Amino acid sequence: MANPNGITPDTPGAPFFARWNAFVRELNIDPSVKLVARTMADHADDQGKQCAPGSNTLALETSYSKRTIYNALVALKELGIVVRTKQGVPWQGTHDEYQLLIPSNWEDVLRAGDKPQISAAPEPHEAMPVILFEGNEETQELPPAPPQPEQRRKKKAKQQRDNGPTVLYRYYDEEDLLLYIGISNDMRHRLSGHEKASTWMDFAVRSTIERFPTRDEAEAAEREQIGAHRPLFNSQFNDYPERQKNLVEYLIGKGRYDLLAANVSRG
Repeated sequence: MANPNGITPDTPGAPFFARWNAFVRELNIDPSVKLVARTMADHADDQGKQCAPGSNTLALETSYSKRTIYNALVALKELGIVVRTKQGVPWQGTHDEYQLLIPSNWEDVLRAGDKPQISAAPEPHEAMPVILFEGNEETQELPPAPPQPEQRRKKKAKQQRDNGPTVLYRYYDEEDLLLYIGISNDMRHRLSGHEKASTWMDFAVRSTIERFPTRDEAEAAEREQIGAHRPLFNSQFNDYPERQKNLVEYLIGKGRYDLLAANVSRG
């Protein structure tokens, strides 16, 4: 292993920071993932623990977008070398806390370098990834609907609203905080409406959807999940004493004083 300092991931007595960098240096991962991994080490203790820089700090120090930071963290967690040990509470000013891990079989991990490179894609200008949940399985990306004449589209949309399959969708921010839950028969139209009018879209970095055979079933699930998970920006079915306080603290924490007005929670 080429290392100018002669330090390897298991060099006895070497600081964790140096051993971590020696390990990350040889990983076959996207450069953005590698830089995020190294930057996180700057914020960890001498055992790789208590690492809680927050996405804003990581974005500032790496010059990457928050979307790239989020995807890099996902890639590192999938490798099993970054583990979240504590979930932050954004409106209280705390961030997710992580532990950096050098696996005992690190040589085996490095020998897997002939496998495809692990990437942090996509960049912010690309479409937001959507994960479809069907039972316990996950599949990636809902294929776009084929174009159709306006009259036919309206007729089909009306039929779907009346009795067709419906999806329940959830949006999360970069700290994996649940922002909003909704349902729709026409996700293209609904997403377009959110992008134009929903203030929480400024903070959304990922979404998931769950399919239901009828709108009635989706509505029942929506009501149940809003009550159980308390998404920050939902107002309907979400009337609990601290909701407005949490919403205001979240916006202040994000520096979005411009949104501290009526209807900031509109969907």
